[in-house]
Amino acid sequence: LVIAGGLKPYTVAEAIDEIQPDGVDANTGLNFSYHNRAKDPHKVKPFYGAALVAKYDIHPSQEWVLAG
Repeated sequence: LVIAGGLKPYTVAEAIDEIQPDGVDANTGLNFSYHNRAKDPHKVKPFYGAALVAKYDIHPSQEWVLAG
């Protein structure tokens, strides 16, 4: 099961906790804007961090992938 539909950095953790999906679709919720569909790195990093915490209880400070 993959959940999708405008997930954002501040909503992904709750969605993972409630639904326990196999994956998440992180498309439009990470764009710079509706008209600029490029991914905003200031949204991608917190999204990924929130997903790690919710799914695996891995905190961003413990995950080398999130190192700035």
